[in-house]
Amino acid sequence: MRVISNRTPQDHFEELLLATVGAFQRLDGIVTNNVLLPHPERNLPNEHDLLILLTGKLITIDAKFMWPGAYRDAEGGWEHDGERGWEKVENFSHPVDIAFKKARVAEGLLKSKLRPGDSVPEVLTCIVVPNECDVTQLRDGVTPRMARGARLLLVRISELEDALIEDARRYPLRRPSPDDLAAALRIDDVPVTNPFACFLSRDLEVHDLLEERSRPIPRTVYVGQQHRPRPRPVRIEVC
Repeated sequence: MRVISNRTPQDHFEELLLATVGAFQRLDGIVTNNVLLPHPERNLPNEHDLLILLTGKLITIDAKFMWPGAYRDAEGGWEHDGERGWEKVENFSHPVDIAFKKARVAEGLLKSKLRPGDSVPEVLTCIVVPNECDVTQLRDGVTPRMARGARLLLVRISELEDALIEDARRYPLRRPSPDDLAAALRIDDVPVTNPFACFLSRDLEVHDLLEERSRPIPRTVYVGQQHRPRPRPVRIEVC
């Protein structure tokens, strides 16, 4: 697996995941990290922890660094079996909903970048958690959400390579190649900055994700540039 990225992972789990995928020996593809993709319908950047490009497939990876132990699906999100019993995991919205949203954004952008007559790849979404997490019950809860039309993989980090190999075996595709996908998404030679321009307004451009905060209200913090009345760096908070 080829790693094409100069960007620093957001946390140590994303760093471990990027190193793990980059060391895959049985898959021929490309991986890059921490890419902001412009939402095709709304002026909001959509952050992808990893993008894996395989033959005929684009996989967007959502890295979830969670506490060790068992997890289950619930109406408002995931729950963790902690010291005081089952407790809700803090999230802005349901992790599976977030994962499918990332897939829709990636698919919409990819279709807009392909030329007429180009093969359209399959877009998958994949949630990856640490090996210490028991996600057996979560996998049972994923099935009812699959009616959205996308396929979702939910795996521990040590299971990811085998899961991608099995998916390629069950759903084989021949085109486009990883290099063609990289060229379409402008990640064949990724600089430190994000490869896509993401604008919240005509004058307000987002460059990179800084952090996500849950209190006092959920919000995402970006760094960017305000172009008018004169160019200047800015910190942007989106609630």
